[in-house]
Amino acid sequence: MQQAIVYLIVAYAAWAVGRRYAPLSWRRRASAWLHARFSALGWMRIADKFLPRANAGTSCSDGCSSCSRCPPSDKAAPGNESTVTPDALRRTIRR
Repeated sequence: MQQAIVYLIVAYAAWAVGRRYAPLSWRRRASAWLHARFSALGWMRIADKFLPRANAGTSCSDGCSSCSRCPPSDKAAPGNESTVTPDALRRTIRR
């Protein structure tokens, strides 16, 4: 019984690491494979959870700068923004 629990924990940990750090192409391939397998079994409700998501199209407002035709935006550069507040730093120091 203990071995089964350990196997489940290790399998879940491997799944979580793969989900986070695996390349996007591997995750898409795994998702397509799972969708095909569940569809073949007739489990459509589960298979629909593994459908590939459609990517949103690019537009001039998203700032992709791939075509060099977009007007300059008034937004600051992405690296200049800070999400850490002084209060958050004080709370962290107290711990």
